[in-house]
Amino acid sequence: MAYAVCHTSVSALRSAAKDKSEQLSQVLFGEVMTVIDRKKSKWVRVLTHTDATLGWIMEDHIAEINIEEFNSYTKDNRFNVELFHPVFASDNSFHIPFGSRLPGFDGLGFEMGGQRYTFSGRTIDANVKKIDGEWISKIASMFLHAPHLPGGRSSVGVDAASFVQLVYASAGIFIQRDYEETVRQGQLVDFVEESLVGDIALFEQKRGRVSHIGIILDDQRVIHVDGTVRIDHLDHYGIFNEETQKYSYRLRLIRRVLIEEEIVDDSIPSEGSLKPATQMQMF
Repeated sequence: MAYAVCHTSVSALRSAAKDKSEQLSQVLFGEVMTVIDRKKSKWVRVLTHTDATLGWIMEDHIAEINIEEFNSYTKDNRFNVELFHPVFASDNSFHIPFGSRLPGFDGLGFEMGGQRYTFSGRTIDANVKKIDGEWISKIASMFLHAPHLPGGRSSVGVDAASFVQLVYASAGIFIQRDYEETVRQGQLVDFVEESLVGDIALFEQKRGRVSHIGIILDDQRVIHVDGTVRIDHLDHYGIFNEETQKYSYRLRLIRRVLIEEEIVDDSIPSEGSLKPATQMQMF
């Protein structure tokens, strides 16, 4: 079995080995995958580790890694919390998006796929810190006005499922991309009035199928992707859009995934330090 890591900023994961095929998801810098199949052309079929999506990715966007590197990268949860920030290699530099993984980051840089990179942006290790609802709210608000893009996973284009998944990844919590799986995560919250900041709200179509997701904020508000990442009012019926004066989504249920909350020291690594990455005030 072969393994690989994405070494470009963002790479499309497509339903078929064609440029014009449907974008199922995106693979971010530093995310790993299992190689399933290869075409004689430029495409490789992979199963992503981050959101368990099976699709086709361009071969020159990934670097093959061994099983030891794969296991090491999957255990290391240090990743970028800047919307975009440059990373520097020996012969080039480019910007990587929020959620990009930085395996083995030491405060100055890291090695990945045989290449040394330097990075001076803000990071967090969600394996070490427990995150509270306030953190989730602040991270989610960073994406405000990002446009909707099916399969998108960055601030230049994101879909509803990926938005929630990315925000909770910063808390070390994996949210299923499949809504029918998400409805079984965490604990059920019976009423909107009992919800807390950071709870997940799921919404349904007329036929009862879950079709949308958002993150609950304070004052009975919800942040979600509807055209763009936006904030709307939430009540027992669903999401009320004040611009159209209509309900846009009907509430199905609320789940609490931040079960054991602890206050986090929101922080970033010190620039120029050779010590292990520490954290400084982020907001």
